[in-house]
Amino acid sequence: MRTSDGTALRVAGSLTDLTDRNAILGLKRYAEDILANLPAGLIVADDALRVLSVNDTFRGIFGLKSEDDVVGHELDALLPQPWLREQAQGVLADGTTLHGIDVALGEKRLRVAIAGIRLAQDDRRLLIVAEDVTEEQRLREEALAHAARYREQASLLDKATDAIAVHGIDDQILFWNKGAERLYGWTPEEAMKISPDELTWDDPVAFRNVTNRVLDHGEWRGEVAQRRKDGSALVVDSQRTLVLDANSQPRSILIINTDITQRKLADLELARTNRALRMLSRCNEALTRMDDEVELLLQVCRLAVDEGGYRMAWVGFAQEDEALSIVPMAHAGHEEGYLSSVRLTWDAEQQSGCGPAGQAIRSGQAKVSEDIAQGDNQFYRHEEAMRQGYRSAVFLPLRDASRTFGLLALYSASVEKVGADEIKLLQDMADNLAFGIGNIRSRRERRRIEETVLKVAAGVSATVGTKFFEQLMRNTTEALGADAGFVVRLLPGEPMMARIIAGVVAGQPVSNFDYLLEDTPCLNLMQSGGFVVYSNVRARFPCSMPALFVDAEAYAGRLLEDAAGQPIGMFFVLFREPLKLTELIESTLQIFASRAAAELERLQADAKVREQASILDSAQNAIVIRDLQHKILYWNQGAERLYRWTAAEALGQSVLGLMHHPADFSRAMDQLLATGEWAGELRQVDHDGLPLAVEGHWTLVHDDLGAPTSVLAINTDIRERKQAQEEILRLNAGLEERVRQRTTQLQAANQELESFSYSVSHDLRTPLSTIAGFSQLLAKVDGNNVSEKGKHYLNRICAGAKQMGELIEGLLSLAQLNHGQIKLENVDLSAIAKQVEQACREREPERQVQVHIQEGLHAHGDPRLLSAVLQNLLGNAWKFTAKQALARIEFCSKLGADGDTIFFVKDNGAGFDMAFVDKLFGTFQRLHSHEEFSGTGVGLATVKRIIGRHEGRVWAESKLNEGATVYFTLGKLCITPSVVCLM
Repeated sequence: MRTSDGTALRVAGSLTDLTDRNAILGLKRYAEDILANLPAGLIVADDALRVLSVNDTFRGIFGLKSEDDVVGHELDALLPQPWLREQAQGVLADGTTLHGIDVALGEKRLRVAIAGIRLAQDDRRLLIVAEDVTEEQRLREEALAHAARYREQASLLDKATDAIAVHGIDDQILFWNKGAERLYGWTPEEAMKISPDELTWDDPVAFRNVTNRVLDHGEWRGEVAQRRKDGSALVVDSQRTLVLDANSQPRSILIINTDITQRKLADLELARTNRALRMLSRCNEALTRMDDEVELLLQVCRLAVDEGGYRMAWVGFAQEDEALSIVPMAHAGHEEGYLSSVRLTWDAEQQSGCGPAGQAIRSGQAKVSEDIAQGDNQFYRHEEAMRQGYRSAVFLPLRDASRTFGLLALYSASVEKVGADEIKLLQDMADNLAFGIGNIRSRRERRRIEETVLKVAAGVSATVGTKFFEQLMRNTTEALGADAGFVVRLLPGEPMMARIIAGVVAGQPVSNFDYLLEDTPCLNLMQSGGFVVYSNVRARFPCSMPALFVDAEAYAGRLLEDAAGQPIGMFFVLFREPLKLTELIESTLQIFASRAAAELERLQADAKVREQASILDSAQNAIVIRDLQHKILYWNQGAERLYRWTAAEALGQSVLGLMHHPADFSRAMDQLLATGEWAGELRQVDHDGLPLAVEGHWTLVHDDLGAPTSVLAINTDIRERKQAQEEILRLNAGLEERVRQRTTQLQAANQELESFSYSVSHDLRTPLSTIAGFSQLLAKVDGNNVSEKGKHYLNRICAGAKQMGELIEGLLSLAQLNHGQIKLENVDLSAIAKQVEQACREREPERQVQVHIQEGLHAHGDPRLLSAVLQNLLGNAWKFTAKQALARIEFCSKLGADGDTIFFVKDNGAGFDMAFVDKLFGTFQRLHSHEEFSGTGVGLATVKRIIGRHEGRVWAESKLNEGATVYFTLGKLCITPSVVCLM
């Protein structure tokens, strides 16, 4: 303190404790420093929402220079958000805190939190924390865009059909698309847990080699054998590319695999198909030039091994023995005694017959063992087959028209999957082989029958009575391969009995005897005109006397009728084995039986017929009669036309000096004198020395005492036929190079059949012409001197000759159906049927017949052949309704169960017993006697052939005396729309 003059008196003072204040000030400065340097912006506002302060971070976010730029302003001016004021007041009121509010201010993105602060009872403040997340949001959006692009790329890769995968340098799967999952069966989750070599590769070394090549060269492409999850094999076309990182270091390997398994299988199947096609072609070549069955079988087996690459091939025939054996007939390749060790059968009850070989024969279908080791195919003794190196096999049935008679077996050294095209070609080869076998056998059988038929024809005039029939029966059994044969005559009275007038057993004649027809197949023969027991005849007819001569298994017979159609006897043969070639046996038996029946009547008038030879000038053939010193006694106008010598010039001259080469003439005369008849070709010359080719038929004529008196010669000009044959031979010289297809082979076979039919028919026509001509001339010249009984016999002879001629014509027509090209065109079946109806009505105008023909029946086929079908079917219906007071005939169609169009001809005529329906469509099969209804027995056989050529089928239903219905269908290509009426 001081005085007034400023002198100091004392010092007065007080002390204040500044420790707490300084601490508070320090805490304040510390808090201010924290708030100023917080990375988040802070705003403090009063309860009126006016800004009190902001920190430096907030100014930095908004680019403010000073706090004064915002202090005192309204909060929503700083943060213009419509929801801000309402939510801020709510926070102040209830003291809650709001977090994670996103605010957009232009390009700025803020994340805001709002909290209420109470400094005193009535002092409430609002604290707002704002964090700048603009860059974070940008990075998040970029990440989302990247993720979307990745998902889009992954989706596109999943849509790819190829398998796409990525694995790292450490072989870990990094990516596995849907294509890979579909191809291999592994899901992406499963694939990423397994290394690629374990996943799809059976060979880790191969995987490592490919991976190293990718690492060395940057890429690799090739075919790879792999496996699926289920273990099945596949082949892929693999393309692998090395993926580098930013520093050009290997990061991963991109793999794109395309499944080429089916393509590889298709290539393999194509190669196998081409192999089968080569085999088929070479087999066809062999069929055209081989005439020996054993050599043909060997050649086909060699072709299978040499051309087809099979390890072994063999051909076996199915036997009808007790064991139902399959007997190997030929083989080629690596066999080493295998066939003799296995001894296969086709008996389903035996283990050796349950395999594919037996199945092929029983079913008539090709059977394949793709892997012999697999037990489910029942391959008999497959262990032995595998020891021989066989791994797969194909068994192809050999079939004829009625059955499977054998098989062609092809064994491979590897497991192979055989495609449908290859099976078809191989079966075509087997079918061609079966056709070739049948053709060889048929040619051999035809040659044998031709020789025998000539023998039969030669014996017609050479012998009489029992001797003739014994020779005829001996030749018949030889031709048919029968073990016994009999000609019997029916005896009058009751019970019905027959007398054997000639019998041959094992080539030796047997004594004649009588027997009852009851309980014998001959009784059935009497009822049907023709009867065949294919097997087990002894069991069916144990009391049959003729069957006791041999241990008979089969029976075939024909009824012998006279010219008036009355039964006079029976002609039948017995076999020790079941019948197989039944059609050939029945047709040949019909020829021989007809000859036997005709001979019975011909012998009675033979002498008178030969006496009338001088009036045969009307014949087209050259007819010459000469004595045994070769002097010409008769020379008809046909001879004048052929040789251009008049009768005046020729009569009395030696036939040897006029026409013949001496050597040929001498040989023919030797046979004529030895057998009584000769037939063959002659080389002759005419009046001017020009060469002739004739076919001669000479008969040695006897007097009443049986002594030879003269020679009847009937010569036919065959120059045109010889020229045609020479032309055929010339064309056949180059046939081996031209004939490649099966169709040509079938045409050649049909041509041969036609030639045979012509030859047989001509040989039969010549004596028929003689019989008919002599009979007519006898009636004309000496008719007044012939008794009534003799006239009856002449009429029967003429009727028999006419019937035989009709049978020959039927045979020729039937044979001609086997060849000639089908000409497919639209055919109006309804119009053809109406034409047939009109022809029938004109032929029998007195008949009362109701005929209903459905309109609009059309088909696609050969009009000539389909016309023949309707002529036969409607003609039969007209014929067999002849005894009905009011006949009814229908021709309509209906829809079959399988959708096929079925045409049918229905009548209310005589009908037939369905027990004989199997014989209805056979050649010369007649279910009614000739005296009831006329006919040759080839009409329905002709229908069956024509329908067969149109790839259709034909069948019949009937009740005796209640009418019959014959149905037929045509192949798929032969039916046109709108032909079916609803029935």
